[in-house]
Amino acid sequence: LKVLDVSGASATASGNYRLSFYVAGDVNRDQRVDGVDASLLTAARGTSVGQAGFLVGADFDGNGRIDASDAQLLFASCRSILGINIKRFLDKINEGGNEPE
Repeated sequence: LKVLDVSGASATASGNYRLSFYVAGDVNRDQRVDGVDASLLTAARGTSVGQAGFLVGADFDGNGRIDASDAQLLFASCRSILGINIKRFLDKINEGGNEPE
């Protein structure tokens, strides 16, 4: 459980604001972390802000680059959602075996 405090610039500041939440891994913001997100991230991997192919939605850590840390965040979200160890799953598939139980 996390607490998020939202406040204005000062104690008397007021006005409208917009607050958005998303799951790291949801590149296209469709409220799912799935193969589409993995494909989008893979296509954008190695790009940075200002380069063709850069997707701000894939830059989960906000460092301006689509890199291994973004991929790790995507797969961590998949693991959380699916309840499986993605590395073990991929290792098993790459060995030519069936999906792990």
